[in-house]
Amino acid sequence: MNIAIVDDDVHFSNMFNTLIQDYLPKIFSSYKVTIISDNFFSILSDSHFDIIFLDIDLNNLTGIGIASFLKNNKNNNPLIIFVSSKNELVFDALSVQPFQFIRKSNLLEDTALIFNLLNNYYKNNKSLITINFHGRKTSIKINNIIYLESEGHNTNIITLDNVFSYRCTMKKLLEEINSNAFIQIQKSITINFNFVEEIDKDNNIILRNGNIFSISRHFKHDVLIKYKDYLLSWLK
Repeated sequence: MNIAIVDDDVHFSNMFNTLIQDYLPKIFSSYKVTIISDNFFSILSDSHFDIIFLDIDLNNLTGIGIASFLKNNKNNNPLIIFVSSKNELVFDALSVQPFQFIRKSNLLEDTALIFNLLNNYYKNNKSLITINFHGRKTSIKINNIIYLESEGHNTNIITLDNVFSYRCTMKKLLEEINSNAFIQIQKSITINFNFVEEIDKDNNIILRNGNIFSISRHFKHDVLIKYKDYLLSWLK
């Protein structure tokens, strides 16, 4: 997940970056934040971003103009979230259909709200992956994937009702899935925490479908910490 903060106020950008670091890991398993403080059109034209936090007033440029330019670029259609100290520009910003608007005067509250909306958006709209299976495009619901198993140059996707063999590395497939619910437990096995029945005293993972996998020593520490965080997230 590539994210840009576009603002000519570098001090604000650094502060805002620190703020959103508390929210990003709760939604995305991997991400990169880039701060852009000048050469706006050039950098945004040459790079792909999934989410852009965009100030409306940029060194005599208008963020609305930049957003319009990005909307017309078919190769890069990011979510635009305007960030501004000029609350009166909210209605002007609607002309380019942004995802939302953050007021700098209400930064903490608006940012919390925006990330709640982003969380819901990605759960509802990024819930499928599309693969080539037997020569045709096949969409798979991420929530239906029980575990992944690498086998040679392929990765097997085991779902509730099928097994799909996908010519793709485990690493690349996890980047496509982009979910904190998936954790690698062996070199060749990644499981979906949503299908874990329990982790027993011998550190075996027991899945609801009856499969049992041991956690390799290399992944043990990371798996146990992330599983604890996963369980705690359901209590919030």
